[in-house]
Amino acid sequence: MSLDIEVPHVRSPSLGVLILTLNLALFLPQTINRTPPYVLAGTGGGSMLGDVNISAILDSFSVGYDKRVRPNYGGPPVEVGVTMYVLSISSLSEVKMDFTLDFYFRQFWTDPRLAYRKRPGVETLSVGSEFIKNIWVPDTFFVNEKQSYFHIATTSNEFIRIHHSGSITRSIRLTITASCPMGLQYFPMDRQLCHIEIES
Repeated sequence: MSLDIEVPHVRSPSLGVLILTLNLALFLPQTINRTPPYVLAGTGGGSMLGDVNISAILDSFSVGYDKRVRPNYGGPPVEVGVTMYVLSISSLSEVKMDFTLDFYFRQFWTDPRLAYRKRPGVETLSVGSEFIKNIWVPDTFFVNEKQSYFHIATTSNEFIRIHHSGSITRSIRLTITASCPMGLQYFPMDRQLCHIEIES
């Protein structure tokens, strides 16, 4: 899977102007447009929603759960959906042949081990980044990444939603500098196509 970014150059004698055109044909951000209702769940002190003990639900996930083993081990592969919502393209370097992208990266998969009984008002639990270390997550990586970092001010910009059916949504904000080999023989009237390559 790749994200294509087309970059035409237009240069004037007095001022360099860079026009960026973004192609996101493969990444549909419809899941970001409407955020479903969810419950903020703490893990300590018996957090309650009405007569439902949210902490007890979260604690039940750790019983017999091995995060080293993927969901449905021995069965079919885990299908992982991906969306990206691009916030900005902050730089493009012809010299280094790379570009920097700031975006929200979301992954979707199902882990039946995290399914729980549906209760009134508790269809989905939303938990912070500290919960991620307790469960299996896809080993997605960016093939042409040169440098990247997670946003952590004022706290980690990451969360997980757990639906009662066991479907998981993980959202994280990333900034990545990725390589973009360029052919500059037609400079300054050249057009470049940059990719973000995602593998697992």
